Amino acid sequence: MLHITRDKGIPFIDRMASSAAWVENIGRAQASAFYVDGDATRANEEGARVLATLVVEGVGRKLRSSPCGSRVGPASMRMGSKEPAAVSSSPGHFG
Repeated sequence: MLHITRDKGIPFIDRMASSAAWVENIGRAQASAFYVDGDATRANEEGARVLATLVVEGVGRKLRSSPCGSRVGPASMRMGSKEPAAVSSSPGHFG
């Protein structure tokens, strides 16, 4: 799929790579707390939040690197809020 998106110029967020990097960063033992017992493929509720944050960070990187990136509002602002969101620039560090 990645080669198709590159050939067509379609932005692609590699969730597998970002989640693997996150697991590598915190270690398999610690990462297991974010998955359903005995199943390293199904995230529990907290794990789903972590994985969703990784996707949001990926979207932010794609937007900032796109031709319209300079016209995109601050990535740290939540829609409808004037307060900055707790967004980390590195996988595995959530505030």
